[in-house]
Amino acid sequence: MSIENNIQRMVELLTNIDNKMAALMQQDGAPAVMVDPAAPKPDVSPSLDVPQAPAPTATAVPFADNQGMINYVMAAYNELGPEKGGQIQNVMTQLGLTNINDTKQEQYEALYQGIEALKGA
Repeated sequence: MSIENNIQRMVELLTNIDNKMAALMQQDGAPAVMVDPAAPKPDVSPSLDVPQAPAPTATAVPFADNQGMINYVMAAYNELGPEKGGQIQNVMTQLGLTNINDTKQEQYEALYQGIEALKGA
């Protein structure tokens, strides 16, 4: 499976997770925000510019759980756009991840720093 297909599948899975979480929150009386599955899908063209994930340091990450991490990654992808956002898969690969849902809490900081490096590049 190509990186583009992996990223597209990741976007689809994250959309599905967001919609399920929104439905669960709505059951609890919280306001729900649904992601439109008919929304245009991002172009995930590969890039040859592969930044290296920086070595972990004592940086506070803006999320503490899996849902917060997924929200951060989705927001970062949208902020970076399809070309640079597609490089998030490279950061994940450097951490030994093929699926964003496999990210362990001890990997949050390295994932965060890798994505922040993309933003600064």
